[in-house]
Amino acid sequence: MELNYNENNISISYFLPDYTKIGVITYLYKMDGVNEEWNVGSTEGYTIYTMLKPGKYTFRVKAVNSDGSFTEESTIPFIIKKPFWRSSIAYCIYISLALIITIFILYRVKFMKRLIDNQTKEINRQLEENKRLYERNIRNEKFKNDYFVNLSHELRTPLNIILSVLQLLNSLEEKGNITREKALYYIDVIKKSSNSLLSIINDIIDSSNIESGAYKISKQENIDIVYLVEETALNMSEYINNKGIELIVDPEIEELPICCDSKEIERCVVNLIGNAVKFTEKDGKIKVLIKEQDNTVSISIEDNGLGISKDDQEFIFKRFEQGGNVNLLYWESYYRNNIYYEWILSGHW
Repeated sequence: MELNYNENNISISYFLPDYTKIGVITYLYKMDGVNEEWNVGSTEGYTIYTMLKPGKYTFRVKAVNSDGSFTEESTIPFIIKKPFWRSSIAYCIYISLALIITIFILYRVKFMKRLIDNQTKEINRQLEENKRLYERNIRNEKFKNDYFVNLSHELRTPLNIILSVLQLLNSLEEKGNITREKALYYIDVIKKSSNSLLSIINDIIDSSNIESGAYKISKQENIDIVYLVEETALNMSEYINNKGIELIVDPEIEELPICCDSKEIERCVVNLIGNAVKFTEKDGKIKVLIKEQDNTVSISIEDNGLGISKDDQEFIFKRFEQGGNVNLLYWESYYRNNIYYEWILSGHW
């Protein structure tokens, strides 16, 4: 017989079918798993068990006559079933769930650790980037200040020369001690200083106009770029040779008509060669190379002067960026022209 787990309060009745001897009969009983000793039952013939745990039970009972003889033992085996949540299937489910939860927790811990590590790396990377940007901004701010200080000196130098020569001319004129040759010489000095001052001012104005979008390129058709670059370079040969520097113009093609602004291309070439001359020592070489590549023309101006390291080349077209291995004077010369170069050349791409 099987009982549900909640049918654990039971009452068992028993009697001996010999009605002539009922008053003198004694009952003995026990329940395997509950009572190990025989117990004397009531004369009414019933026993109550409460709160029995799930399991197998056997109720045993026998009677004793007045003459002391025992009847044959009677038994009632029964089972109280476990509730579902205590069954083998339930425990398998519990173990499976525990394993799944454990695996999930371990996975989450590993995932969170990886996430935290990645976030930590990203934070460290951002901190390093911010530190690098901060240091660069500090460096650039210092360079900017130095640049404007040197620019003021560069503007002041031709102005001082002009004022000094004018003062000298005025003094000589008052004394009447000036010849035509001297006057022409001093006028030429004033002219050169004025042109130098005008060139600096024009560079600054052009850079400002380029950044504001006010500068315009005037392209023309069928401009022989080879002839233009070659003539521009050769016109500077005497100036370059007087510096003790060899100029080599080596075009790989004879002619190449293109659409461009010849005036601005010439200006770029002059300034680039001028920079090369400024920072190339005596007995050095400057090469001007012209070649055609994939429907484009490549103009290269090479020198064996100070140069710019690969690490600093990325800053060439950035305002107020100074390479770590390039002196201030060198970079100032690039600064005033490189914004201009980048815009002019990009307009011909």
